[in-house]
Amino acid sequence: MSSNSINIDIHCHPSMKAFYSSLQHANKKNLWEYIGQSEVCDELKPFFVKNMHEMIKHSQVNLDTCLDGNLKVLFVSLYPIERGWFKERTLPDFIFDDNDILKSAVCSSGLDKDVIAKIRETIENDKEINYFDELVGEYHYINSEQAKSNQAGKSFIMANNYNEIKAMLENPDDNSIAMVFTIEGGHSLCKFDDYDDLKNTPFRKVNKSKFHDFKKYQKIYTDHIDIIKGKKAYDLDVDGNTESVQFKHSPFFITFAHHFWNLLCGHSDTFGIGPDIMLNQGRAKKRSFTELGKIVLRKLLHRDNNERRVLIDIKHMSIRTRKEFYEMWENEYNAIGDPFPIISSHAAVNGRADYHDPPAFEEEEEDEFEESFFNTDSINMFDPDIKMIYKSGGLFGLILNESRLPGKESIRMLKHNKKKIKKGVDAEQEAILLEENKQEYLRCLAANIFHIARVINHKSAWDIISIGSDFDGMIDALDSYKMGSDFPGLANDLTEFINNCDGIEEIGLSLNTMNHLKFGYTTEEIIKKIMSTNALEFLKKYFHDGFLKEGIIRTD
Repeated sequence: MSSNSINIDIHCHPSMKAFYSSLQHANKKNLWEYIGQSEVCDELKPFFVKNMHEMIKHSQVNLDTCLDGNLKVLFVSLYPIERGWFKERTLPDFIFDDNDILKSAVCSSGLDKDVIAKIRETIENDKEINYFDELVGEYHYINSEQAKSNQAGKSFIMANNYNEIKAMLENPDDNSIAMVFTIEGGHSLCKFDDYDDLKNTPFRKVNKSKFHDFKKYQKIYTDHIDIIKGKKAYDLDVDGNTESVQFKHSPFFITFAHHFWNLLCGHSDTFGIGPDIMLNQGRAKKRSFTELGKIVLRKLLHRDNNERRVLIDIKHMSIRTRKEFYEMWENEYNAIGDPFPIISSHAAVNGRADYHDPPAFEEEEEDEFEESFFNTDSINMFDPDIKMIYKSGGLFGLILNESRLPGKESIRMLKHNKKKIKKGVDAEQEAILLEENKQEYLRCLAANIFHIARVINHKSAWDIISIGSDFDGMIDALDSYKMGSDFPGLANDLTEFINNCDGIEEIGLSLNTMNHLKFGYTTEEIIKKIMSTNALEFLKKYFHDGFLKEGIIRTD
């Protein structure tokens, strides 16, 4: 296979801005178009400007820029916008009115203002919130003519298995991009009578089968899973006409939790200080699975001759949910010879050897973690998470997000340099500061990579690491690597950094230890594995009916 210079991203959102670019299907932008920052951003109040300054507001992985970066395989995450972004406000209305919130949502997301206004209108007027309808709509859009470029030579495929990707990559005349369908958030598979129906459904009502809410949502979730597995069709309204949508591609995996309560499980705290001032992640944060959640999980993981298994992405799960999931993996699947790979599609490591639930730290431990080189938030992967991903034959996607990857010391340094640039420096000094920040990004990435190798302490540790950028997921991307076109530069710069690195003293990693942890690989071989080979091998093993229906791992 000709994969010498291709790049792969196992978690990104190339369809989100395009799908939400218009209320009318016929007016939506295609997947190739660059979508710039909304003019609404110029109308924001200073508070919003300050807190959203670092967020990327333009498209990052429109397919033109992906081709520029030879980003040939994308795991495309479909994500119905959670209504908590617009409703779970912690500050009173007299500080920020609805118009402020609307403008901030349009600016930060890059979505069309009429789309955002429609979303808010359904909340305020107690209308049905049908996340699943939006999921089907985005899937239908990707597979429609509207998503395609009208320029010759620009094409993409929604792949159904590894062989389709392999054939595309082996054809020297094929300049296509292959996309693998995934979903972000279990809420995507549900619908609610109105916003309060979601917000006010308590944990206990979906934790015992005797309750009406349990039965109601069990039927909704299981029916919708049958649809995404292609067992039933779905009637979708497309510009006033009903179209029957039949899923021809089951999602390869689903990020089970996300930012807000989805009736299924606890989620991690995901917001920084700025968003925390405005938004409340609310009910079930840091809790475990509900009994409804376990049923939905098992339904997704079910496989037989007629339906594919949907793999599980642990990113955004709370600590308690992750631990309970691992127990289910061990006792219900691995114990009967039916294991599956565990994925953390867009994450970083936190350098912590074991789980702790804040605020259970001793005071001195808080100080220690405050100064850690790693980002110690519990949404990031603990050493036991890394070990479970490895044990299961899974995949770890490193996120390119400045609010998730660097630790507090690095963030302080990065912000200090950015403030200097913003205040005004000459061109030479600006170049020096930008280079310092780029080197810090590379140091953080290298520390994450080598920490994973150190935790596993085996050559095969290098088989589980990949890139899951989260581009176009409304993130604060690394300034030096914030577009699909930046992947080749990232690969080259990371190779050069590691080859010239004398060790990473911040995590107690000497040059000798780094060389030992390579286990005979060259840096160039390691970076190629991270940028493409590991994801391709993962697809070869698992992305086909042989595994997803029969449990047979492909090794040829």
